[in-house]
Amino acid sequence: MNIANYFPYDSLYIHGGRDIKVGPIQSMWRINLGQLNELAVHGDASCTWECVQQKGAPGKISHHKSAVFDHKAVIFGGILSNGDCDDPYEFDTDKLAWNKLK
Repeated sequence: MNIANYFPYDSLYIHGGRDIKVGPIQSMWRINLGQLNELAVHGDASCTWECVQQKGAPGKISHHKSAVFDHKAVIFGGILSNGDCDDPYEFDTDKLAWNKLK
């Protein structure tokens, strides 16, 4: 799948990846880890993946790496649909927005 994932606060985010037929993808998904734990403990709890409506995404990307700092995740490297990605990007989980870092 070649995704980047990160765990700010109590959620797991999965960003990008690679589809075998279409190449790099841009989607981001989030699941609440507290709800996931409740589901594990009490089999009748509700827990679902949520598609994150991100702003300013770096594009379709796979094979990138991530690191988390408080409520922000930084990604670097990877493969875009048009070649290698050498630019770092920061994702703010409060604003659900990307910024290209200098």
